Amino acid sequence: MLTPLPVQTTYYRFMNVGQVGMPATASGWDIATRICEDLSLTTGIGFGVVVSQGTKHGDRSAVLGTVSGGTVLGITASDHTLPTFVGGAGVDKYNDGDNMAVAHRGDIWVNVTGTVAAGGPVYFNSATGAIGPSGITNATILTGCQFLTAEPLAATNIMSTAVGTLAVVRIMTLGNI
Repeated sequence: MLTPLPVQTTYYRFMNVGQVGMPATASGWDIATRICEDLSLTTGIGFGVVVSQGTKHGDRSAVLGTVSGGTVLGITASDHTLPTFVGGAGVDKYNDGDNMAVAHRGDIWVNVTGTVAAGGPVYFNSATGAIGPSGITNATILTGCQFLTAEPLAATNIMSTAVGTLAVVRIMTLGNI
């Protein structure tokens, strides 16, 4: 009898450090599929940013930030099936018409602009969907959310290096899905 070779023969000892848009925990998740509505048709919508209800692709459409005046839907989750690099440049985004994962409950890694504190409120730039503290440009509070980690996150005895500009946001009550 022939025995097939194993699919994987090496394993990482530790989990990868968080990436933008990646789940930060493995429990309490709700993610909905939306259709990406890129108003500029050139930049796409990145991972780990706030999106709101759009109109271009019908009632499942989602647009960056709240530029359309729509209701906040959640934070875009990363999709490992999308190309990470195209032409040597990082992509990590959804393009117009793509199915887009939008987290509306759970813990998610986001890139923050500025200093935030664990337990503090979450704000986002209404034009770009970027997440940060109350001093962020075009600041709008993201109700029903809080930061679980601080940024900058100092190195500890558990982590040998700081995580960069990443923080974890807990989405507790975004019910507009």
